Amino acid sequence: MERKLECPECGKVSLTYKEHFSHWTSHYKTKIAEGKIAPLEHDEAVKFYKEYPQEIEDGFRVVGIEVGVFRGRIDIVGFDRNGNLTIVDVTQGKDMKRKIQQLRKYRNNLKWIAREIFRINLPDKIRLLVIELGKGTREI
Repeated sequence: MERKLECPECGKVSLTYKEHFSHWTSHYKTKIAEGKIAPLEHDEAVKFYKEYPQEIEDGFRVVGIEVGVFRGRIDIVGFDRNGNLTIVDVTQGKDMKRKIQQLRKYRNNLKWIAREIFRINLPDKIRLLVIELGKGTREI
C-alpha cells in the first residue's frame, strides 16, 4: 500500500512520513522566524518518532522514550536494524556542541546503570543519533 501524505499548508504530496514531517516542519520554521507561531513542541516530535520509528531509520525499533538517566532524560532508546543499541536526541538544533556532549554523557550513564544496578554489560558501541527538526538525522 502506497502512502500519500498531503501537506496541510501547501498541498505537497510526500510518499514517506520522514519527507512529509520534514517538509511540514519547514512551514513552521518560516512562521516561527516571522513570529507568527511558537516552535513545534519537542514532546510532539518524540511521540511522532515513537509511533513511526521507521522515519528515524528503516528497521528501527523503539524500546523506550523519555528514559531517565540521573540528571536528564534520553528522548528515544531503541535498536537499529542490525540490533545495535541506539540513543536518539530530538532537538530544534540549538547548541549542537552541547547536544553531542549531552548524548555522550547519557550513553555513559546508561552503561553505568546497566552495569552497576542490573549487572548487565552493554556493548561498547552504542549508536548516538541527533534528529534536528526539519533538517534530518545525524549520527554522532
